[in-house]
Amino acid sequence: MKPSKPKLQDTLSDSALFKVQLVNVIDSLPVTSWAGRNEMLIHFNHAYHLSYYGGIDEDAQVPGYDPNLNIMGITTDGHIVQVDGIPYKAGVSVPLFVSVASGQYVLRAYYLRWFPQDIHIWCKDNYLKDSVDLRKGNCSFTVNKVDTNQWGMKRFVISVGPK
Repeated sequence: MKPSKPKLQDTLSDSALFKVQLVNVIDSLPVTSWAGRNEMLIHFNHAYHLSYYGGIDEDAQVPGYDPNLNIMGITTDGHIVQVDGIPYKAGVSVPLFVSVASGQYVLRAYYLRWFPQDIHIWCKDNYLKDSVDLRKGNCSFTVNKVDTNQWGMKRFVISVGPK
């Protein structure tokens, strides 16, 4: 009999949150400028739902967005949200909707609140078949808008949990 893998611990508090920011690299604007940037909030609570729930503090949709520079989460039932409330379980995944013009971009995690050091934020790039721990660095990528595999609903997924 094979030994079983150790179960991943559920160690994130219900207050934990972070922001994922999309930055247009070519603009080279100062960090204090919002031009050339867009972001979304991922907030964890064990009572939240994976499907869309527009309750207080859980999910929030945005009525309009800039198709040339936008990042949002995708709930399990396909709603695109600017604030994504997630019930935390170790290894939970958050698919991202990225809508950009052709160019060079960076995804980065910041504004981490109540995150233990052993919890990682992995950004999986399905197009490049690569992953980056956003706690250790940024995810740089290029988009050619003609290739629909390089943007939209299928390229990026955020996974959160211990190694």
